[in-house]
Amino acid sequence: MSGFFDNKTRTSLPCPTNCSTCKSSTVCTSCTNATFLMNDQCLANCPPRYYTNTALFICQNCPYDCYTCDVYGSCTSCNDTLDNRVLDTDTRRCIPIEGYFQNIDTSVSRLLFTQDSNINTVRMSLKCPTGCKSCNSATLCTACSDNYLFGFIGTTALCYSDCPLRYYSNRQY
Repeated sequence: MSGFFDNKTRTSLPCPTNCSTCKSSTVCTSCTNATFLMNDQCLANCPPRYYTNTALFICQNCPYDCYTCDVYGSCTSCNDTLDNRVLDTDTRRCIPIEGYFQNIDTSVSRLLFTQDSNINTVRMSLKCPTGCKSCNSATLCTACSDNYLFGFIGTTALCYSDCPLRYYSNRQY
């Protein structure tokens, strides 16, 4: 019977509020109209980082960079405080704010497509090294802040307040 579950004592007990079917008094398996399944509960609205899939009546993950998104996977808002990202209106994606870079880590990216309550602890935008105005990684600055010098040392391109030992300043570049 819809809206009830068998508690193994041959007694039908009611499902939680808004559940159409359930496994127990706390675990929903499908929801009534106008509510969406997430983490075994039926919600009236999906939280940030999820959108309402009205075909399946579930809360579905947004792309990793979006704070909120539409059903097409386009970001509708970004979180500049937690994620250090702003909305690129041309691509409809959230890009790192100035002074941050996109951290590409496939092991971390997989975490972002699960229903992870600690999603805010995963940082996909990381701060550029000290002195870098912009960068592509933790070892590749693309522009320096005022009063910093650009320097290639080994395989790194960083910005320095003073030249490292055995290097001199060439202000022509």
